[in-house]
Amino acid sequence: MGESSQKLAKKMLDFQIQWGQWHKNMVNQIFNINGKNNIDLTIQQFIILMLIHKMDINSVSQIAYLLNLSKSSISLTLSKMEKEDLLKQRRYVFLYRDRAGVPKGFFIYRKKSTPDGVVMECTTTFEARNDFLFLDADAFSEMLSFIRSAFGSYYDKIHFAIPADISLSLLLGEDIKSSCEKYYGGMSRVIDVKKALKMCRCLGSGQLCIGIKDDILPENQGVWKIRFSEGQENQVEKVSADIEEAVDLLLPINEFSALICGDKGAEDIRWMPNVKVYSKEEEEIGKIFYHKKCFMTELF
Repeated sequence: MGESSQKLAKKMLDFQIQWGQWHKNMVNQIFNINGKNNIDLTIQQFIILMLIHKMDINSVSQIAYLLNLSKSSISLTLSKMEKEDLLKQRRYVFLYRDRAGVPKGFFIYRKKSTPDGVVMECTTTFEARNDFLFLDADAFSEMLSFIRSAFGSYYDKIHFAIPADISLSLLLGEDIKSSCEKYYGGMSRVIDVKKALKMCRCLGSGQLCIGIKDDILPENQGVWKIRFSEGQENQVEKVSADIEEAVDLLLPINEFSALICGDKGAEDIRWMPNVKVYSKEEEEIGKIFYHKKCFMTELF
C-alpha cells in the first residue's frame, strides 16, 4: 500500500511539473513577455480585462486590491490600455488545437446586445475585426462544442461567416433554429484587363474574343483576344478599341470582374442581362469563366 502511494505521489508530482512547463510555454506564446513575441497584450492586461468584463469590477481601488498592486500602477496600466483601445474593443480571441497540438481554427468575437437577445458576434464589421475560421469539419464541430459548453448560458445566438462554397446544412444538419443568408463583404473590380487575362488560370486549351465596356478606365475598353493551352502562358492582345467589332462575348467591366474572379461562372451568364454571348458554347466560355473559391475577411 505504501509503495503504491509513493508511485501515485510521484506521478502527481510529474504531472504538476509537466503542467507547469506547458502552462509556462503557452503563456510565453500568447502574451507579451518583457516586450517579446510581437504581441500587444500582457498577462496583467489580460487579467484586468477579465476582472472588468467577467466580474464587473470597474474601480481602480478594487482591481489594485485584488492584484495586490498600487493604485498608481493600475492607473498607468489602464491608461495604456485605453490608449491602445483594449478597453473599448472588448474582443476575445480563442485558438483551437487538435489532440496533436496542431492549430486548426480560431474565432474572435465581441458581445452584442440585440432585440432578439445577446449575440456572440464573430463577423467582421467596420466597428470590429472579428473572425470564425476553421480548416476542416472536425475543427468546426469542436469549436462550436466548446462555445456551447463555455458560453451557452451567456449568449442566445452566435453569428459568423463562412465561404459560400461550404454548405452549412452539412455541418449543422437540418436545424430549424439556424439560418443562413448570403451577404457581400466587399467589392472587386479589375483595373487591368490584360493582366487579369494573362494571369487567370484557364482549363484546357482554346481561344476567346471578349469585348469589354469600361467607362472609367478607357485602356480596358475594347476587344481582347486570349489564347490558352494547358501548361503554357496565356497569350493576350488587344485587337481593337472598338467594342462593335465581332466578339464571342460582350460585357461591362463589373460583370467581367465577377466572372474572372470566380464569384460567377459561365452557367450564370444566362441570368446576367448585361452580358451578350454571340458565339461559343457555355462549355468553351467555362474554360475561362468558372466558379472559384472566394472569401474576403477584410473590409475597406
